[in-house]
Amino acid sequence: MDHDQQVLAAPEAESGLITAQLVPCEQRLNFLPQRFGPHFLLAENTIYDTMGRLCSAYTGGFWAFYLLSNGGAFMAPTDALAYHVECEGNGYEGWLEATVAGMGVTAMALNRLSFMHGGARYADLFYRLREYISQQPQARQLFALLD
Repeated sequence: MDHDQQVLAAPEAESGLITAQLVPCEQRLNFLPQRFGPHFLLAENTIYDTMGRLCSAYTGGFWAFYLLSNGGAFMAPTDALAYHVECEGNGYEGWLEATVAGMGVTAMALNRLSFMHGGARYADLFYRLREYISQQPQARQLFALLD
C-alpha cells in the first residue's frame, strides 16, 4: 500500500461516540508526519493559510493538536478564546470558540488537500473529522462554514 494511501485506523469508543485527545508536548513532533504523511508541511501550511483567509484578525501563533478515536485529527489555534470567521465562498460569518474554529479550518484545509498529490489520505482524514464534527454541539455552525 502506498504511504500516501495508508489507512489511519484507531479504536473507537464502544458507544460510537468519537473522542478527541490533546496531543502531549512530547509527542507533538510526531503528530504532523504521522497524521498527514510525507506532505505534512504542505498540510500544516494549508491549515494556517486557511485560518488566515477566514479570520482577518488571525496573525499566527501556537496551535494545539488533537487525535480522534476514529483515526482522524485536527489542529486548533490557541491565541484567543474565539475567532470571528468569514467565508466569502458561502457567506458564512460568525464567532467560533478556538477549538471549534480549528475543527472547521482543518476540515476545509483537508478538503482542499484531497484534490492534490496524496489526496486519498486527506480525503480519509476529512471524512473522519467530519464524522467527529457531526457529533459536536456546534455541528450546525460548522457545517454552515464547510458548505
